[in-house]
Amino acid sequence: MLELAGSILKVVFFLIFLISSVPKLANIKKFVDGVIEYRVVPRKLSVMYGYTLPVIELFASILIIFHSSSFYGFMMTLLLLVSFLIADIMVIKSKRSVTCSCFGNFLESQVDIFSLYRNGALIVLNVLAIGVTWSQHSIYSAASLVLGVVIVFIYFLSQKIWNDYKKNMKLLKA
Repeated sequence: MLELAGSILKVVFFLIFLISSVPKLANIKKFVDGVIEYRVVPRKLSVMYGYTLPVIELFASILIIFHSSSFYGFMMTLLLLVSFLIADIMVIKSKRSVTCSCFGNFLESQVDIFSLYRNGALIVLNVLAIGVTWSQHSIYSAASLVLGVVIVFIYFLSQKIWNDYKKNMKLLKA
């Protein structure tokens, strides 16, 4: 059972970070501008972070799928997720409206409470994945691939539903 859980978590994190990195790389300038908009760190650091983040996400996602390197991939994604959570908290505390560039042009959303829950949940799952995959050699099966894809679909669908809900609520208040 732990092998299946480990395989599912590997598929989930691989897909989320792959799907997240590719649109950012495809339009890197827009992504860097989005990182600068956060105003969490000085501009030069924001630019450097913006250019390196998608490459790190892509590299981490690839590391995750191989048993021999999955620990390092999960550690990288954990550090990224913590940095995302901190940045989101700082933006929310500042009461600024910032567009999250989390998924590049694939799925735009605002930094809000949903971002905190999403990143918090991913951090918990990431820590679980580290524990499960550290001691278990995950073997990919049709079940782990299908369940992983379904979970990622639900993950992105929930973000889309939240975005639509917020947009509709804004229209109702207008």
